[in-house]
Amino acid sequence: MENDTDGMIMMKEPIARLQNVEDAAVQAMDLGDLDRCLFLRMQALALAKLCRDDPTVQDKEIILAKAHLQLSATYLEMDGYLLSSEAYWVQGYGDQAYWHASRAMEAGDPRRGSQGEPINSSLLVAVLLALARSMLMRADTRCESYLRRALQINTEITDDNDPSNAPIHEAIGDLFVFAKDSGVPMIENDTKRSHKKRAKSPKSPSSPGAIGAPDEVQQDFYDRGMASYDKAWDLINNSVGGKIKKSGKKSTKHPSLAQIYSKIAKTKVKQGKDEEAADMFERAIASHGLATVPNICAVAHLNFELGCVYHRLQKYDESLSALEKSNKFCEQQRDLGRTDPLSLMIMKEKGCCMYDRAEYESAKSTFEELLQFQRKEYGGGSIMVAETLKYLGDCSVGLQNMEEATHRYTRAVRIMKRKYGIHDPNVRELVAYIRELNLQEEYERQIGEEKCMKNQEIRQPETPMNRLDQLHDIPESPDVRKLHQTRKSVAFWIEDNAA
Repeated sequence: MENDTDGMIMMKEPIARLQNVEDAAVQAMDLGDLDRCLFLRMQALALAKLCRDDPTVQDKEIILAKAHLQLSATYLEMDGYLLSSEAYWVQGYGDQAYWHASRAMEAGDPRRGSQGEPINSSLLVAVLLALARSMLMRADTRCESYLRRALQINTEITDDNDPSNAPIHEAIGDLFVFAKDSGVPMIENDTKRSHKKRAKSPKSPSSPGAIGAPDEVQQDFYDRGMASYDKAWDLINNSVGGKIKKSGKKSTKHPSLAQIYSKIAKTKVKQGKDEEAADMFERAIASHGLATVPNICAVAHLNFELGCVYHRLQKYDESLSALEKSNKFCEQQRDLGRTDPLSLMIMKEKGCCMYDRAEYESAKSTFEELLQFQRKEYGGGSIMVAETLKYLGDCSVGLQNMEEATHRYTRAVRIMKRKYGIHDPNVRELVAYIRELNLQEEYERQIGEEKCMKNQEIRQPETPMNRLDQLHDIPESPDVRKLHQTRKSVAFWIEDNAA
């Protein structure tokens, strides 16, 4: 009898374990532990494949489709969790999300001849949305057809104002904004070819509510993206019981609205509407703060972008305050032994803000700290070091220290010449700026001294001991190791790191 019970438990074990693992994955997602969630979803996929061999399990293909879908959604969520200030996607996550979404589609889509139970409509909409979002992460604008199909199916099973349409409208907005930013053709090249075919369908793009209506082709993609974001905001706002002010201003603060607020804010920045963008960034940050487990990485990036917007609006106190809040996240990462590129961006923005406030001494200290980090991270001959040296030269001009300013500018010009050549517009612009400041004589003197030093270095006899002395204390990074190939490169590196 005991053996029979054990056999029943073993027979039910895959599906029971699958449910337990999926519950644990949902809990990990709610707590923001995406690494654990990803591990559990991979385990759930393995258990779903085991269920196919269990004769007692029904709808095996649907179970497998859901497992692939959940794993794809996790990769999409990880991309959103780690998003930077400019990037729309992480290519590796996009490839993984697309592969699993494709497997989910193959597992149950009736149009692909699935041999299992046909996929239900709501699950099909979720799969189509995941497939479209992953394609967009891979810079594939053909995802428009999947979004159109998802919106059509979901509207048929619910209605136009159902909150479940919000993620689809949000993804449509992402598509338009990406098409504008990247210049990738989306609708214009496709309109003439397929207009006749689409016009026959009841929901063709020639109808007012369609994604690719010909009368909208000439409109700005940012405006069309904003219209989709506004539609998504309205649906989410209605679902959480939010209210709209008489002026039409968006005022509701809710965790569900945090992501759409941030996308609206970034699009308004691209449209040059900084005042409205600052308000949207504030609401996005406040909405993130209401979550059970706030996404501190996203909040840090939003604070940084808010600081940049306030800087452009010449609200320097507000800018420095937002940048300082963002910097706290980077300090926590450094305490954990991690380095975040955001910290260097914050230092640069803080230095520029202090310079514009005429706080030249504070700006100089900030840029010098930034210079040390950049040398350690990228090497002394990187173009980012040249940019920071130019900023340090500007600070020296503000402090009336022309000799030091010339020294900084000279080193910046030399790095830029090595990277871009003497005829590059940026090099010519900086040299012209030096002439404008009446520093040409000092600049030419320093250039002459450097040429003499390089000639002496080249004439110096080559000995193993001399070579060892020159290579002493050079950081072991990929960029710097390339400089070891010739004596000339070594001399440049030593000069760049002399101060």
